[in-house]
Amino acid sequence: MKLKQFLILLFFLLLLKFSYAEQSSGLLTIDNCNDVYKLSNKWFFINEDNLTFKEKDIDLKNWPMFPANNSWAHAPGFEAYKGTSWCRMTIEIQCPSSDFSMFVPLHYRGAQFYINGELVHETRHFTSDGSNPVNIGKPDVIDLAGKLNTGANTIAIRTGWLDHNGGFMETMKIGPHDKIQREWAWYILWNGALFSILTFWGLYFLLLFFKRRNEQLHLFYSGLSLSLGF
Repeated sequence: MKLKQFLILLFFLLLLKFSYAEQSSGLLTIDNCNDVYKLSNKWFFINEDNLTFKEKDIDLKNWPMFPANNSWAHAPGFEAYKGTSWCRMTIEIQCPSSDFSMFVPLHYRGAQFYINGELVHETRHFTSDGSNPVNIGKPDVIDLAGKLNTGANTIAIRTGWLDHNGGFMETMKIGPHDKIQREWAWYILWNGALFSILTFWGLYFLLLFFKRRNEQLHLFYSGLSLSLGF
């Protein structure tokens, strides 16, 4: 019975970890500055690197649409690309506020964030030739105070490929600074707790396997738990 409950728990944790909302336009409209908005719309995406892609007004007719909270490295047509890519979205602000911040979840490689052509944040440092460390991008809060104008704004993100993945592991969010700070804190706590639980179960089943080597199912459950935890 305990084993069945464990498998059910793993199933729901997997659903929570990899689910995302998907919409169909490269536009987000903010009409209430007290709310937190998910950047789950499809973004304009291109699998090449050119610093002019940061500019506010460029031709996007050859840019396909793709959700940033999904790995583009597994999407048809992009599997072979192992370089730096860009994604862009228009954010329409319809309410007066200067207190915006943006929550950035874990991403497969460090990223640069541009608002209306201006670099506002790096989760990993990019050199002048466009290269950045071969490290995963850390979760962060970007202070956008005074960076967004009432009306149309362009957000452009430059990020790369690492270990057969590219993009963001979950959905980015934008909203009032205090609420975004809480989103970040809950994200850290949730992922820390999830990592601890799955690591514990992985080591527990590994210990059972060492004691009962004829029951190889324990080794499978150990590997499954550890792979989900990491």
